[in-house]
Amino acid sequence: MGVNLNVFFNGLQNSQNIINRSGHNVANLNTKGFKATNSLTGSTNFSVSSFQFTGQNLDLGIEGDGFFKLKDENGSSLYSRKGDFSLNAEGEIVDSKGKKLDVDFKLDANQPFAINKDGSVFQGGEQVGKIDVYNFNGKQDLLKVSGGYFSPVREDPVISNTSSIVSGVREGSSTNIAEEMVAQIIGSVAYEANIKGIKVMDEILGETLDIKG
Repeated sequence: MGVNLNVFFNGLQNSQNIINRSGHNVANLNTKGFKATNSLTGSTNFSVSSFQFTGQNLDLGIEGDGFFKLKDENGSSLYSRKGDFSLNAEGEIVDSKGKKLDVDFKLDANQPFAINKDGSVFQGGEQVGKIDVYNFNGKQDLLKVSGGYFSPVREDPVISNTSSIVSGVREGSSTNIAEEMVAQIIGSVAYEANIKGIKVMDEILGETLDIKG
């Protein structure tokens, strides 16, 4: 009897996870560079989303696979495709959360600059540095971190030679609203079915105890 109840309780948890993952994806429908979690399987959708033109030099998108490498306040490496960059007071390139792009140069906010598709950065008529794109073979092993970042678990990244950087755009979210509507229905139906199953088993158990009593 206990095993049967555990089946329903596990099903209840799984269906709630589907609903929660789908809700999180929908909440980030307009979050730039957001990579949705497959609501049914829990895997991450790393497909490249469409670009939205902004015209701002430091709004960067990646054509192809890969991530920008950033440093958090503790100096740890994080990876993201958001590309919503700007300059801080020190001329460092930072994202909207203040995390620094991992590069070895700074820019003068008072001078124009340009970023080529290979990541080369030019200012004052000369190349001042390069923004690299990093990739992982086992992207599903990446750990999702709050804020749209990823942290490597098992492998170190390699610099991608096949992806390119587009300046003046931001990548949209990979959330597919139609898929999330289906996931919400599946999760809700499964949740209700498991609730009913628990109630039936509870009634059977009650009747059994009454007979024994």
